[in-house]
Order: sequence, then structure tokens, then C-alpha cells
Amino acid sequence: MPNISLKQLVAWISRHELWPTAVGVLLATLSLRFAPWGLAILAALWLSRRLGTGHWSISTPVDWPVGVLVVMGGVAWLVTVDRAATALALSRLLAGLALMYGIVNWAKTSARLLLILWGTTMCALLLAVATPMVIPWQRAGYIPAVATRIPHLGNLNPNMVAGALVMLVPFPLALVLHPGRSLWRALGACVSLLVLGALALTKSRGAWLAAITATCIMGASHSLRLMWLLPTLLLLASASIWPGQILAALTVSPQGGTIAGWNLRVEIWHRAYHIILTRPLTGYGADTYQHIARIFFPANSPASPMPHAHNLYLQAALDVGVPGLISFLVLVARTVQHSTRALHGYPLDTVLRSAAWVGCASLTAMLVHGLVDATTWIVGWGAPLPWLVIGLLLAVVYQARQIAHSQEIIADVFAL
Repeated sequence: MPNISLKQLVAWISRHELWPTAVGVLLATLSLRFAPWGLAILAALWLSRRLGTGHWSISTPVDWPVGVLVVMGGVAWLVTVDRAATALALSRLLAGLALMYGIVNWAKTSARLLLILWGTTMCALLLAVATPMVIPWQRAGYIPAVATRIPHLGNLNPNMVAGALVMLVPFPLALVLHPGRSLWRALGACVSLLVLGALALTKSRGAWLAAITATCIMGASHSLRLMWLLPTLLLLASASIWPGQILAALTVSPQGGTIAGWNLRVEIWHRAYHIILTRPLTGYGADTYQHIARIFFPANSPASPMPHAHNLYLQAALDVGVPGLISFLVLVARTVQHSTRALHGYPLDTVLRSAAWVGCASLTAMLVHGLVDATTWIVGWGAPLPWLVIGLLLAVVYQARQIAHSQEIIADVFAL
């Protein structure tokens, strides 16, 4: 067996960094029991990057808001009233940041970006296929003949699944809009229909609105005409599955563990807002809304209090304080700003352009859905998704800068 030096080992790890990163993020996100192991894997990867390249990570436009967010996460740990819940939430935050930087440092070529796009599309397909098996839609009386043949393997909250699905909608749509690849388009169309069908099953009205928004953006990436055609097709496809259920979903709250109606959601937001006003700078610790709500509103708290504020912005302010909320929004805004600047400022290839549009559409869908839910924030298992998308966009920005730098060098050579 040939001797392998430490430098060779570190170089090999850096070439395959994304795969152990995915394992570490999975462990750190799903359970507090496995979170230390996941964070240990992610920390080891950062150390190997330092040993192999001499720096912890490639510099990005969002480094300073990330720093503020990490500091506010530490503050949340100090002030929390529930260490276990906060520990898991902060584990998800750190895992998400590690995933973001892992993608930026690994996806330095268009081929690797394309692999991420394909891999995420396959994840969207798996989640769409699993959705009828893991949410309680069978109890609501939809298509009883079909429901009896589908195995029921879980009882996840439909809104939680919808939050993940809506961020994945742009990925198969990018294949549909890809120029000159008929096989890609056919596969993308099939996956898109499955994802949209699963999204319709969740009966999440906020997710429907976010999906329409994301579809509009993806349509605009190809043609202004498709910007109006694709949302229309989305609504027609949903209506063709359950003609009577669409109107009912807009007026009657779904059963099976979801939030019972618009009035209750407004009440939850009202409580969260007043809780934030009492401690705006630090919050009350990540993922502690249900405990704090019982303290502030003991007289009219329900027997089973809501686990979170059902609003991304209110929940972030509760978890990491208003400074943490602002840093997260600045992080997202700077990511979108630099990626759109790359779209218009540099001659990007097809893969880079598709990745930029997909990322912007996915983040917009998250922000729209975040008005009525917080399932992709650190209080839910969909927490890694925003960081995956942000990492994808920052990788596009990095590659665009490399292209611009190489063109400047060529221009200088010719000038000589």
C-alpha cells in the first residue's frame, strides 16, 4: 500500500468535500442525539480545508452578516429557557452555514454546479413521491379509492413538507426550460408535475402562492410570455386534481395537524410580536416560542401550544433577536444582489445562468412562504435548504468573478 502524505489526504478530502458535508448536515439537523457527531464531521472538514489550502474558506460577500448571525446564536444559547430545543436549533444553524461554505468551496466548476442541480432535483423527486405516504391527507377524504392503496408511513405536518417542496420547485423547472436538451426537458417536466402534485396534496395555501411566485421567476428566465403561462398551468393542474377542494382550501382550514384557520394564525403572530417587544435585542432563545407563549399568555394558551410563530421573520426575531433577523435578511439580500449582478454583468454559460435563476426563484419562494410559516428556518427539518440555495448562488458569484478575472488577464496580454 503506497504511503499517503497528510497533504495528499487533505487534497483528496477537499475534492470530495460535499459528500461528508451532506452526511454531517443530515446528522446535525434531524436529531439532538446525533447532532454532536454531525457537527464534529463538519468541524473536521473545516480543519482539513485550513490544512490543505491555508485558509478556512473562500471569501464571500456575506461573511460579515454570517458573523453577526453566529454571534446572535451564541447570545440565544445564553438566554434560552430550553437548552435542548435551542441546542438542536443552533445545531441546524451551524450545519446550514457549514453547508453553504462547503458548496462555495467545492463547486468551483460548472460541472459541479450541474451536479448539485441534478442532485437537488432528484431530492425533489424523492420528497414528492414520499409526500402522500408521510402526511395525513388520506383522513381528509381526498380520492378515497387511491388513498387506500398508498401506504401511510408517517404523520408529518403538511405545512412542513410544503415548505421544503416549494423551495425545490425551481430545480426541475430549470430542466424544463433548459435549451436544446429534449431528454432533460422531459425529465424535468415529469418531476415538476410530481412536485406540484405533492404540493397540492399538502393544501398549504401559502406554499401555493410561493410556488406561483417561483414559477413566474423561472418563466421570466426563459421568456416573458412563459412568465404568465406557467402560473396559469400550475393553477389549472391543481384544479384538475381536486376541483372542489381548491375553493374549500381557501376558506376552510385543513385537518390533520395543521394550523386551524386564519384567525388563529393572526393570534399567533400577535403574541409573537408582543413577545419580541419585551426583548428585541436578544430574543428568548432559539425554538422556545411555545414555552414563552405559555408564560406571557397563561390564561388563554391552548392545551397544545403552537411550536413556532408560523412566520419566518417573527420566528427569527424570537430566536436570535432583531439583530439576528436583520443579519439574515441582509445575507439573503446580498446573495441575490451579487448573483443578479453576475447574471447581467458577465457572460455566463448555461449552467451558471440556470443556477442563478433557480437560486433567486427558490429564495423568493422561501421569503413569500415565510409570511405564513417558518418551516425552513432553524425550527424545522427543512432548515438546510435555504443554506444550500445560498451556497449555490455564492458559487455562481465566485465563478463569475473568476471568469471576469481571466478575461482581464487576457485583455492585458493582448494590450501588451
